[in-house]
Amino acid sequence: MQILDKKFLTYDQLIELLRNRGLIINDEKRAKLIIASVSYYDLVNGYKEIYCQPDSVYELFEEGTTIEDVYSFHLLNTGVQNVLFKYSMYVENTFKNALAYVISKNISEDEFYYLSESFYQRKRGIYKKTKRTLNTLNKLCDPNNKKVENPTRFYIDNHNHIPPWILFKNATFSTCIDLFSCLRTRDKREVVENLISIEINEDYRNDFVMDALTTIRKFRNAIAHNLKFVTLRISKQQRLSFSQLIPEFGGTLINVSKDSGAQRGIGDPYSMILSLISLLLDKKLVESLFYDLSHQFKDISDSNAYSRYCTITGIPEDILQRGVMYIDKIKNG
Repeated sequence: MQILDKKFLTYDQLIELLRNRGLIINDEKRAKLIIASVSYYDLVNGYKEIYCQPDSVYELFEEGTTIEDVYSFHLLNTGVQNVLFKYSMYVENTFKNALAYVISKNISEDEFYYLSESFYQRKRGIYKKTKRTLNTLNKLCDPNNKKVENPTRFYIDNHNHIPPWILFKNATFSTCIDLFSCLRTRDKREVVENLISIEINEDYRNDFVMDALTTIRKFRNAIAHNLKFVTLRISKQQRLSFSQLIPEFGGTLINVSKDSGAQRGIGDPYSMILSLISLLLDKKLVESLFYDLSHQFKDISDSNAYSRYCTITGIPEDILQRGVMYIDKIKNG
């Protein structure tokens, strides 16, 4: 029989293992409830970069760390993720609407045409991506594809074409972002103009939207699949340009003197917040975003967990005050 290297452990055994790793547990009953809610794996592996001693072979917790410390951090992290996921859905919907609008107007509302390679970039370096993306979307139009759900399925069965504003409801956020990247320059520029109203340099606007969408998608995937969010970083090639954000956010959401040295807003979770704000056309939603974040921070803003959370995510500790200044700016601008 195979010897398993990850054997089942009872709650009592897990508590003993945590103690052996240096975690302080004063109330075992409370500790069992926490482990049952979070799971041992998420408690240790999810936050070992935050609470374990650096370069510790046995992943020993920092001296003085309690299970309640890690759990408080987890609750804050989960609450913030839920808020950001909610507003990413607003951005996805706005983006898909803008994409469908431009494609319908400039190409066609008939999938036979708007899913044809001739209307997209075919230059070397992007042609494979164009072909792959259109192939994925064409599969969603296939009457024999039993996996296609409504509303696309309804249009397959009851109409003679599938408009892009219907098809994109069944297409993933990632696929639609890929399609956007494959658009001809004129069409891409028009999507951008229908998507943002913030102050971004004209030469960077197309790249900015692509970078912002990619940032939102990657962090949202981490949230949706319960992957590591706080330590996730966007690659240099896909992250927002800090200098290009200053005209819109300088003096409010970005403190140039403090944030540039700290690399804040550059590929970190704070860059997801900046991306969301940039692509929320309805500024009432921006207010709502900060309102929801304030509920996550209000009872914990003076705690060690909050300070540690802000340090690791890049979110400034004065995020709510910055938000007030930015909202005042857009209201009076």
